[in-house]
Amino acid sequence: MTVTPLGYLFLGSALFGVLLAVGVRRRFAANGKPIGAAASLFFGFVLVTISTPFVMGSAWGGVSVYKMMTFPRFEATVIHFDSEWEEMTRTDSDGFSYTEDVLMHTPTLQFVDDTGQTVTQRGNIRSGKEPVIGDTVTVGYRPGQSLYVISVASIGLLTGLAVMMLILGYILAEVLMFVLGRKSKRLNKFGGILLGHIIIGGGMLGMLAGMLYGVYSYFQPGSDMPFGIMLLCLFFSLVLALAFTGMFFVGRKDRK
Repeated sequence: MTVTPLGYLFLGSALFGVLLAVGVRRRFAANGKPIGAAASLFFGFVLVTISTPFVMGSAWGGVSVYKMMTFPRFEATVIHFDSEWEEMTRTDSDGFSYTEDVLMHTPTLQFVDDTGQTVTQRGNIRSGKEPVIGDTVTVGYRPGQSLYVISVASIGLLTGLAVMMLILGYILAEVLMFVLGRKSKRLNKFGGILLGHIIIGGGMLGMLAGMLYGVYSYFQPGSDMPFGIMLLCLFFSLVLALAFTGMFFVGRKDRK
């Protein structure tokens, strides 16, 4: 059986999580608070499930950013799309999770590259919104490699991935400092910035963007959004805007 580079990367990330778990066990023992086998297995499971997505996600995100920044860009046309049902987990307003089947679409794109060759490939992004045949999208492409769709959705996906990698990386860094028996004021300060500005502030900005998009959608031709829903979106947009503004000015006052 041949192991691919991604396979080696996965094994390395899992091994890193295991080594961290061993270090945590030894650090507790050195502090006079030894932990049992069950706790060690628990720490090992948690750290492996953190280190693996961190390393794999960082690698995938790095490759995606590289493609987006360096690949020549072309305007591709949607010529076909495939649809299939996919089971997704969602959370309702009460915090309960449930699964539902969602019809996802993958477009087939076609364009002419710098050499005059016609390239036809499936897009790398799936969406619940049905593609329109004849629409154009910007793609990055280099001969011999798969294309990369450059859109608001792909940029949003990479932004969300970057935030998630920051959170996972911070957790792993804190665990590593504990294993080494060190403390870092800079790391603690970064944790405060990550929580207060990136997670909370970014989450508020994301919700504000969603509410404003709801208001914008109401005024689009053919919209079937009820007037009451638009008013709710407008109300929460104002609340979030005021809250975000207040948080910004309070943060500036604290820094002074």
